[in-house]
Amino acid sequence: MFREMRRKDRLLDNDEIHKILEDNTYGILGTVSEDGYPYGVPISYVFYNKAIYMHGATKGHKWDNISFNNKVTFTVVGKTELLPDQFSTSFESVIAFGRAVEVSNEEK
Repeated sequence: MFREMRRKDRLLDNDEIHKILEDNTYGILGTVSEDGYPYGVPISYVFYNKAIYMHGATKGHKWDNISFNNKVTFTVVGKTELLPDQFSTSFESVIAFGRAVEVSNEEK
């Protein structure tokens, strides 16, 4: 279903993934529009009970795309450190895949 991660040395376990999601407050939600173009939008979120929750307007590009195709990706970048002498950057990140659904009144 999904490609295997190429750099296995950078693979995180579930505890590390959950920590990054818990310690941060925003990420990029990726959706696909009816015309096939990807759309990435920064959002604030909460990670709770192994789920990512977001809120926002009930109309707009993001929700139009989710209504068309609720498969999404969500990317969070945590701590970063420039390594100029190595012409590189050290960072932590999580890329999650799933389906966006509206939660019930009780969950809201």
